[in-house]
Amino acid sequence: MIRFITRDFCKIEEKVSHKAIRQLSSSKAFKEYKFPALLDADKVITLLPENATEEDCAKVFKLSLFSFMGTDGMRGKVCTQRFEGLETLRKYLAENLISVSLLELSALAFIRMLKETQNEALKICFGNDSRDKATGWILRDSLIDVFAKNGVEVINLDVIPTPYVPHYMLCNDIKGGAVLTASHNPSNQNGIKYFLDGKKLLSDGEHGDYILSAYMYEAALNLTDSIGSPNPSEVCPSEASTTSKSPSSRVTTLNYSDQAVKFLENTIVSQNISELAKCRIIIDTANGAWSECAVKFVSKNKINAKIINCEPEGENINHNCGVAEIEGHSFFAKEDLISSPEIIQLVYEEGKNSVAAVYGIAVDGDGDRGFVLKYDTEKDGVIVYDGDAEAYLIASLSKAACNCNTTNKEAVFTIESDLMVSLEMQDKFKLTPKMVDVGDKWICCQNPDEMSIGFESSGHVIIPCTITPNNSLSSNKTLLSGNGLLTAFMTIISLQKGNLPFEKGYSNTFYTYFVNKNLFYNGSDLWKKDEALIKETIARDKTLSLKQIQMKDPNVLVFNIIYQGKICALLFSRNSGTEDKNAVYLKCRKGFEDRFLPLANELSLQHCKNMKDNTREEVICENKIMETIDKKGFAVKADLDSAFDSGIIESAFHALVKEKLICNQNDSYHRK
Repeated sequence: MIRFITRDFCKIEEKVSHKAIRQLSSSKAFKEYKFPALLDADKVITLLPENATEEDCAKVFKLSLFSFMGTDGMRGKVCTQRFEGLETLRKYLAENLISVSLLELSALAFIRMLKETQNEALKICFGNDSRDKATGWILRDSLIDVFAKNGVEVINLDVIPTPYVPHYMLCNDIKGGAVLTASHNPSNQNGIKYFLDGKKLLSDGEHGDYILSAYMYEAALNLTDSIGSPNPSEVCPSEASTTSKSPSSRVTTLNYSDQAVKFLENTIVSQNISELAKCRIIIDTANGAWSECAVKFVSKNKINAKIINCEPEGENINHNCGVAEIEGHSFFAKEDLISSPEIIQLVYEEGKNSVAAVYGIAVDGDGDRGFVLKYDTEKDGVIVYDGDAEAYLIASLSKAACNCNTTNKEAVFTIESDLMVSLEMQDKFKLTPKMVDVGDKWICCQNPDEMSIGFESSGHVIIPCTITPNNSLSSNKTLLSGNGLLTAFMTIISLQKGNLPFEKGYSNTFYTYFVNKNLFYNGSDLWKKDEALIKETIARDKTLSLKQIQMKDPNVLVFNIIYQGKICALLFSRNSGTEDKNAVYLKCRKGFEDRFLPLANELSLQHCKNMKDNTREEVICENKIMETIDKKGFAVKADLDSAFDSGIIESAFHALVKEKLICNQNDSYHRK
């Protein structure tokens, strides 16, 4: 069933009588679409031209498909309340609230999808990072309760790095998986991501985000304020009638940390673990999912390591620590130390006074990505190895070290990657470059037999790993999932063996936080303004030409800029699928940045002017922070305590830092 919706779920009856809706409903694209879906009625009305052709209808149908999921599931501000029916979805779309009832709706929808994929008893593997401890585990317990009450057997791995949920699934032939996490986002946010057969859901297809969203909407229509205790006979009648188990008996909680350590050992292999013992490593676990496993691995393998930010209390996850504080930096000089994260300061201090090489590892809250840091004697500073650099260094290792054969294989990367890394991999390692959309799910859906390595600059590096299921009758499977510590350790091993990183191009990202994302999509007024600005600017330089690239996600505006027959730059704009922000990205060959930086800046200013939601409490808080800094030279969080919730303050400071308007000097914030 295909339903039309509006984002405020109001006046839909009025909208469906509109000529554009009626015309699209009678089109071939609409009638032949095979799966349940939601269509954004406002987009249809805005985008469909008068007297539309079948081609017009097919294009607008695709552009109007609606999902509650982003790049990596749903994420937003934590809300422990329950709302009735559609109000749950309104609160998510209007206020970005990840409420108890929203998560429960997603669980009910996922159960329905699971029932359509298998006939046997339903089973799911569940995990989470540490952030829900701040609510007393309300979100986690509510989710598990919904699964159990609807006849699903739950294997709860509790606090565990995200990659070990698909790992457990493949080892034990479990169809479904879920992780409660907001990854690198601030602690006042949480979210959910779902897995089928060890892989994250894609947008389209038989079991994708569009179907999950359609089922969430139907569940919201059917459920009332009893959503906290849904009636199994309404949701899963076959399960309700065939099982007499109590919900609590369907939940098994396991400590999977020993298996997590064993996987690292088996994948890294013993001769390479010995390389780690030759250096000093400082590990920042971001007070998140790696906290227990990292300590066990380091202790068991006698690695000379110091672990910091390893006390997961929920509200401290990613707080001034982890990948999020380092992302966007390639180097920290001595003069940067005063405003740099703790791990940068420690790597610098120990590196300065050590004969052995000193490295740092920073992971994110859920543990699926990580950066490597290294003190550089010549530059007297700390080098940051992001996902691009890590993937290149891992690919530099021998077949035995990287556990993959590179002959006639692909290097799969996203459009966020450095322009030069794939070209270098093609030249050095004979890997065929393949560019995909932002999000590791697009990497992980590739054919594992054809992929040597997959990566994002954000630190997701996917090394195909063979998994032998515990059931001897099942054939081997391939795990495709980012693993922050595995990535980092393999990178350090490569550096220890003398491998060198590729020569980077220029890369810059211009963020605008707390935006109305409904204003930027394929065909919107702002989209057209961006297109016009880019085309007019490039046309003024007769040595350049443009080629627009169409990605799987139609709402990403991407241009290759070509000079003398070769790509010299990649310029693109997109809404984040994991945070309430928009970004303009510039990737180019070195020496070309001065030609394109003014254009990227102008696009970013255009987005800030048109998209910033000035009614948002976070934006009001941002303005107050800047007023405070202008008045007394700096701002601290205590300056805002009387006016705003702590989560709002945390988010506003985080956004201003990422927008490069302020810097953090030991929790005192100053203009950059």
